[in-house]
Amino acid sequence: MSTARGDGAERVRRVVLPGGWLAAIVESTADGVIGNTLDGEIVSWNPGAQRLYGYSVQEAIGCPIAVLCPPDRLDEIPEILDRVGRGERVENLETIRRRQDGSDVQVSLTISPIADASGVVVGASTIARDISERKRAETAREQLVAIVERSSVGVLVVDGFGVVVFANPAVGALMGRGRSDVIGSEVGFPVSAGEVSEVELISPARTVVYAEMRVVETDWDGRPCLLALLRDVTDRHHVEAELARRSTHDHLTGLPNRFLLEDRLERVLAGLGRRPGSLAVFVVDIDDFKAANDRHGHLAGDDVLVEVASRIKRVQRDADTAARFGGDEFVLVCEAMTRETCMTLVARLEQAFGEPIAIADTTITLGASIGFALTNDPACTPTEIITAADKAMYDLKQHGQASG
Repeated sequence: MSTARGDGAERVRRVVLPGGWLAAIVESTADGVIGNTLDGEIVSWNPGAQRLYGYSVQEAIGCPIAVLCPPDRLDEIPEILDRVGRGERVENLETIRRRQDGSDVQVSLTISPIADASGVVVGASTIARDISERKRAETAREQLVAIVERSSVGVLVVDGFGVVVFANPAVGALMGRGRSDVIGSEVGFPVSAGEVSEVELISPARTVVYAEMRVVETDWDGRPCLLALLRDVTDRHHVEAELARRSTHDHLTGLPNRFLLEDRLERVLAGLGRRPGSLAVFVVDIDDFKAANDRHGHLAGDDVLVEVASRIKRVQRDADTAARFGGDEFVLVCEAMTRETCMTLVARLEQAFGEPIAIADTTITLGASIGFALTNDPACTPTEIITAADKAMYDLKQHGQASG
């Protein structure tokens, strides 16, 4: 293909605008279609170009094509014209052009050489398409991707087979696994749309993370999927668990409190109605605790109570329940007991309490009064059996031997 420069605008017009249906297509297309000489003079300008750039055909014809370039893009024009003059086609060049009102517009340009009947390149034809909306969408997508990638909230996409098709880095951190290991694997926990739930995530190292999960339906690569947002609530979970524990446990000794004790008694007594068995309740009262507390101070008294709880736990069986009932009084609940095994347990408790207790800079020895009550009656109530054991303990204090 040969080229010719400076032959004037008329030669280009004869090639670009022969009339007929081709001219109708150019006039009706939404894209801007512009013809110019190899020197850059605009010689044709369709309605699409007017809509895109703001110049009327009368204003545009005869102007240099550079009028459409912002100053920082002017160096593109000579390069484009040079390539077109050599017969090259410039395709899908994404760049910025300037409208008549001074605003910039993002465009995709396809510039083709125009040759006359003898094959000599005499100019260029530019198809300009406004890609501003697409670019804004791409920018928004890029920003969204950046937000998702940097977010501390886990973003997880699961397909209909429960396989992870997307996971951001936060998901990998929550699961204690590499992101690449998560994608393509089974999710490992139930994921249902519309639910807000708490899931337990166990890493390969057996560390546990609790996450609040919100799930919505989404489309991923043309197929229905579920989008799950995972927020680390491990700290909150631990706080709530600790608050729940404090509501049922004594803050000083860590033993169950009266509320949990009575709940356990209700469960065991109810069980006696379903299967044969027995229940023993022991009430342990520390002798002379008040005097020791007054003599050595309340902090030392707290140490004594903690040690007493520890000694009870050493004596009890795994299935037994020890509780702090209040003050210096403790309760031990044991199933499947006889009077003989009750007396044996009392002896073991008395032996444990007979050992000196180290407090501050000294040691003290405090005995314990222990009473118990034994029943196999499912109609018995927690209050009744505790009262019976308490009475037995006070009888012991008066008569000096284990009572039950």
